[in-house]
Amino acid sequence: MYRLYSDMTMIKDQSELSKINPVTGAVIFMTKCVDIGNLTEKNVKEFWERSRIYNLMTDTRPVPYVEDGQTKTRAVTLEELERHIGLATNVYTRSRESWLKKMTACMVKNAEYAYGLAKRNLEAKKTTAA
Repeated sequence: MYRLYSDMTMIKDQSELSKINPVTGAVIFMTKCVDIGNLTEKNVKEFWERSRIYNLMTDTRPVPYVEDGQTKTRAVTLEELERHIGLATNVYTRSRESWLKKMTACMVKNAEYAYGLAKRNLEAKKTTAA
């Protein structure tokens, strides 16, 4: 088992960050997103499911790769995730119910903000046209 804080604070020399495997970095990042601090055989399915939900809700993929000279991103595969069983971070682990409630609240706030922004843009467009 190895331990690395999700904000990389155990790495004293920040240039060392570039030496972390992109998949490992993505799994560490995802611990914060899914609110599961320790990856175990017992919770790998829950971690996987939450990461898929998070990816869909935010349209993000945390693993960078280069294809045809362009940097793209992809999701962590189940095989890659299982290779990280034993990873422990300082992230607080929430229950599934608590995490889903938190994610729903975030999505509602995002939708409310998007509505307000769209409404302001529409009003500005009407004012400009008049």
